[in-house]
Amino acid sequence: MFLGFGQASYVMFYLYFNAYNKKDWPEVEARIDSVYTYMYDNATFIRIDYVYKVDGLRYSGAGYPLDQYGEEIDFRALGFQQINEHVVELRSRGTTTIRYRPEKPRDSITYPNPRFGWAIGGGFCGLVALLSLAGVITALRSSRP
Repeated sequence: MFLGFGQASYVMFYLYFNAYNKKDWPEVEARIDSVYTYMYDNATFIRIDYVYKVDGLRYSGAGYPLDQYGEEIDFRALGFQQINEHVVELRSRGTTTIRYRPEKPRDSITYPNPRFGWAIGGGFCGLVALLSLAGVITALRSSRP
């Protein structure tokens, strides 16, 4: 049981700090190639394809856009008109800021999101806790005379 919690803690902290370290990746201006929308889980999301240069070499990537303040957009809270306004604004702006991995510039992100690591790690930890509890209950039931 303790081994399971130890593994869950390791996964949670690894995912969190892996995402957190991306905040230290260098930033570069990228040209937006395309902006498109898609539906997922009854919500409309916006994705962008972009091209950027590092040390004279050209790379491409895709990701979620940020709002005008550099913050993550909560697509689930937006209506069709607001989504459309974001698409029009992104197409007219033409550029965005991205971060890339210094040792492997083809790896890029539009924004670092450490909360994602906590969500996966916390979910994994909860699963381990439920399985451990089920094991304890099974062991107690089987030890009764």
